[in-house]
Amino acid sequence: MESALVVAEDQKERPLKLAERKTLPHNKPAFWSSKIHGIPANYKPKEHVQPKARPGQTAPAVERRTTAIRAKAKEAGKLVPRSQASVRLVNSVTAELKRKVIQDYTPFHEKESTILMRTFELFDHDRSGVVSVEAFQKVLACFEIEADETTCHAVFQKFGCNQLGQLPYDVFTRTLFTSANRLLAWTSIKQGVPFQDSSQAIQQRAENEFRGKIQTGRFKCLTGLYTPSDWDSRAVLERARRRPDAHLELDFVYGYAGNTKFLIEKGQRIDPQSSFVSPNLFYTSTREVAYFTAATGIVLKWEDSKEGGPAKAQAAGAVAEERESAPPQAGRKRQRFFTSHDNDILCLALDASRNYAATGQAAPLKVAKGVQSTPTVSVWDVHSMQELATLEHTTSKDEPTDSIAGVQAVCFSEDGRLVISVCRNTHHSLFVWEWRTRKLLYRENTCQGTPPCVFGIKWNPVEVGEGSKQTKLFDFCSFGTKHIIFWKECPPPKESKFKRIWSQDAGSFLNKDNPKGTKSNDGVDIQDVLCVEFLPDGGVVTGMQSGDMYMWQAFGATNLDASSSKSADKSEPGKKVRSGVDMRVIRRITVPSPEKGRPPSRAHTHNLTVLKLRAGGSAQGTLDLLSGGGDGEIKVWKVKAGQPVHYGTCRIPRVTKRSSKPLIKALDTFPASDEVVVGTDKCDIWKIELERSGKDLVLKEGKLAHKSRQLVVKGHADYLRGLDAHPTKDFLMASACKSDRVYIWNCKAKEEVAFASFPGEQAVACAFSSDGHRLAVGTVAGKVFILSDAAQTPEQEEGGWAGELFPLRASQTQAARMPIRDCVSEISELRYSPNNKMLAVASHDQMIDIYNAVGDSYVRLARCKGHSSTVLHVDWSTNSRVLQSTCSARELLYWDTWWGYDDDNLGAQPRRRIGLQNIEDQRDGRWASWSCTLGFNVMGIYPEGYGTDDINMVARSPCHRFLAAADDRGQASCCGSARVVRGMTYGACFLGGVILYNFPSIVDRQKHYWYAGHSSFVENVKWIKAPMPSAKNPTGGPQLLCSAGGADRAIFQWKLVVDVEPPEAAAGGASGAAITAASPEPKRLTALSSPSFIEQRATLAEQSALIQQQEEELESLKRRLARHEAKRTASRAPLDPVAEPDAPAEAPSASHEAVS
Repeated sequence: MESALVVAEDQKERPLKLAERKTLPHNKPAFWSSKIHGIPANYKPKEHVQPKARPGQTAPAVERRTTAIRAKAKEAGKLVPRSQASVRLVNSVTAELKRKVIQDYTPFHEKESTILMRTFELFDHDRSGVVSVEAFQKVLACFEIEADETTCHAVFQKFGCNQLGQLPYDVFTRTLFTSANRLLAWTSIKQGVPFQDSSQAIQQRAENEFRGKIQTGRFKCLTGLYTPSDWDSRAVLERARRRPDAHLELDFVYGYAGNTKFLIEKGQRIDPQSSFVSPNLFYTSTREVAYFTAATGIVLKWEDSKEGGPAKAQAAGAVAEERESAPPQAGRKRQRFFTSHDNDILCLALDASRNYAATGQAAPLKVAKGVQSTPTVSVWDVHSMQELATLEHTTSKDEPTDSIAGVQAVCFSEDGRLVISVCRNTHHSLFVWEWRTRKLLYRENTCQGTPPCVFGIKWNPVEVGEGSKQTKLFDFCSFGTKHIIFWKECPPPKESKFKRIWSQDAGSFLNKDNPKGTKSNDGVDIQDVLCVEFLPDGGVVTGMQSGDMYMWQAFGATNLDASSSKSADKSEPGKKVRSGVDMRVIRRITVPSPEKGRPPSRAHTHNLTVLKLRAGGSAQGTLDLLSGGGDGEIKVWKVKAGQPVHYGTCRIPRVTKRSSKPLIKALDTFPASDEVVVGTDKCDIWKIELERSGKDLVLKEGKLAHKSRQLVVKGHADYLRGLDAHPTKDFLMASACKSDRVYIWNCKAKEEVAFASFPGEQAVACAFSSDGHRLAVGTVAGKVFILSDAAQTPEQEEGGWAGELFPLRASQTQAARMPIRDCVSEISELRYSPNNKMLAVASHDQMIDIYNAVGDSYVRLARCKGHSSTVLHVDWSTNSRVLQSTCSARELLYWDTWWGYDDDNLGAQPRRRIGLQNIEDQRDGRWASWSCTLGFNVMGIYPEGYGTDDINMVARSPCHRFLAAADDRGQASCCGSARVVRGMTYGACFLGGVILYNFPSIVDRQKHYWYAGHSSFVENVKWIKAPMPSAKNPTGGPQLLCSAGGADRAIFQWKLVVDVEPPEAAAGGASGAAITAASPEPKRLTALSSPSFIEQRATLAEQSALIQQQEEELESLKRRLARHEAKRTASRAPLDPVAEPDAPAEAPSASHEAVS
């Protein structure tokens, strides 16, 4: 500690003003007076206060006097030695002395300081005011405390001693009985984070010795922070200045882009149609499933159970139609990831070979001044997940203000050479690329309107005609808001700037030959086209917004090539070229009514969103058309004489009776099989295997029969923020999204194991109790529900958290009613105390409610008031007596939560201070968890340019070695340059991510790793409990981290992989955003294991090496004994104890020790 007294030449010591504490000139202890006690030991005046003497000048008076005293002490052999005693041992000795003086030796009418001073005076015979180490040991013995000489020297160094190694006991006594808060007032103050990522030894030495107050600046914590009193600053800072010696690898993604991140607000959908169009789920050539979630392309490998047949039915609640299959056992799902995108993926397409994928993304929401917004299409291999080409979509020079917001739709040509894309801009520009050479072949505007007006684009593989006269009516078509356009390639005109052009012609919803309509086309309306499919005879089938299915047929020109060429020759520059294709609606496809006399119904109730032509399936020679709509039904149509005829229906089940029907988002079939993979707007992926008998599918009671129906991927249907890990069970976590659902997940099996439904509510937060038998759920309306697992007795514990869960109900013995309704605003955080007796509920009411959780009574004990804004995070101390909390106003407050008793007697009166602010020193507090984004241990988590609202959540790893942070800004947005994350380069972007630090994060702009994948603000991160090492599993289980993506509705599961060698520090840049591309990739462990057992594994490795060495020595000893025995037998002489020439003399003793 530095002194609060200022010494100046020819001046007396005076009290230090508050403003002067920022630049204290000396490092003297508290209550130290240079006039009375002399110069303290290890005195080092600051360089700017005591400048060096110039040549020919004498040193300052204080320096000369210090040098003389130390020389005199050196001659007498009384220099103060540097003590190696631990800080905790010193603190325990002084704390025990203070306790015994106060409790055992101080009478009621005297002060404790008087008693201790009298004891010191007994051994200060010359009344000099100082005592030696021997005298201090005698003083401790008077109070029945023993301490060795090393510990006493450490006490002297902490409280201050003179150059002769003697302790002024008045300074020691005043410091010992002064409160911690008052002592903190004597420390220095530093603005900003005091610990820098500097390689200068002098600066690092000064930072290691700093023990003052920290005010972290304008955008950080408003509350002052203090260094811990017993921390090993040198070792902690040395590790904090390095990057983590582990990294994260994406292991699994829970969710599917069945709905965009644009939500319904105030009754109006911001993005009305993009959630229902552009199918994004396809089979690959190896029978895997390709899709995307957030900004990540995914290829899922699904392995059926070896037993065959459907798995056990999943407990989905009281539903009339049960799910006939459940996610498989552990190890049955594997995912590969494509992570080159830096914003939302909007569309996906596979080529005809099903080996290459093209994904189009949204443009960055913000770009630097003068930089164009350039969304891209990435072409990548679905097997190696390597990017093959990047196609940048820039604005046209003719229309520079028409910025492109993203790529809405994409498709491949039949031969796979071309990629066609449609953008989200005012004119909905269409691009045709030769993707292997990244060459733009053609560009044209399709329609004008508020995007998205074009929903999709599809290539036409059908040729009409016979023999050599086969030709295509058109090459591809684009469709969307009340239109469909057919495109055909034609020779370019002479003045064209493109070498290849495509003519276009819009389809007509009116049959010009029969404008009044007939029974076949009666009811045809102009409406949005959501999907399209091509029949073998040249007909076109479209799915409409109302659920209708329209049949289109070509009229007009027979020689289409000649007509399009003629149209191209006569076209004027700047005008669109017409293809000459006259496509009209000829009829509306309907489903016949099973009852006679009733009119036929529409193909689907509403929103016919997907059409897929399935050639044959497992039976050759048949042709089926599959359709999916907003009614959750998949219908099979037999194509007879060029006309689809309804055959049967298969339904995707609801989760519960009260839940809405799932809307079919995407649908695909694998060639020559009866497997169908389906994506829904609930962000789920189903796999259905239809049952076939001969050439026909089996019908049971008018519905299609299926061999199995499996939920492959389960997702969240709304904004996702709540996340928590089970405290006692391995690989178990809970999630809560703004729908009416809460899910329990098994992270090892990668499946949903339980769920709870809250009709009419929106869940936003969840937290497990300390024993794992309760789950608290907070809602937007301020209600708190308490869920119970199925384990009501210890015998049932293994069966808990499975199936459908129900909230606790109020009983006669409970004083509170369920649910808890003390808040009127949204619940922001929930946290159970470590002793499982209290529940803290933080809300947007700017308050924290503390409830009694004993016996499930949940009676409110206190309400913590004092925050100026929404309370965001809360953490309990390990003894459940203190609660720390942060709010959006950058306040870090502490609350007293100690009841004053340790039993579970509900009739006992709690202490009156519960719920009040705790003003005691918390610098040495131990916390059961760390989620607060403010505090000493996390003051270095903000890269340059970040504010406190850019980090939404942090989570400390179970081994207390790493810290994960939820980022909602994206680092390139603040540093203005590209970043490299584990070999992957990202440009400037604004999506959220996950950051990995060393814990504690105390260095300014601490080095870290940043991981992309999410396309929205990352709202939450949690470490999942891993199994402990055992005889069967010596390394334990893998340490997992889960992150919740907010608006992208996805949970990303990361695996922590420990590096054998720490990665080298990247050159330049204090922000430490990521490793540079030139830095070598570190060696990694082949077995993925939890970092919480690094020390145990290292110890086991050392022990194994020692055992192996001892075994080798034992074998060497046996060989030597055998040789000696042979010599003895030959010479009839006693065993010679002399060592052999090839063995060292000390080897026998070591070997004998090994044998013993």
